[in-house]
Amino acid sequence: MKWIKPNIENQICTITINNPPMNILTKEFREEFVPYMENLKSRTDVRVIILTGDVTGHSVQELI
Repeated sequence: MKWIKPNIENQICTITINNPPMNILTKEFREEFVPYMENLKSRTDVRVIILTGDVTGHSVQELI
């Protein structure tokens, strides 16, 4: 995956967004992120999703 780095451990999926310089939510990012999130809906091994950024100045406010 180019724009996100998911890690699943102990029913927690941590997704690190990596779209420098400010993790802007581009069309290309959404084309990777949205299907991944849709896939998580059907997984029984994930109960929590944490979004974080890989660069300074990142905000997930636009995703909420």
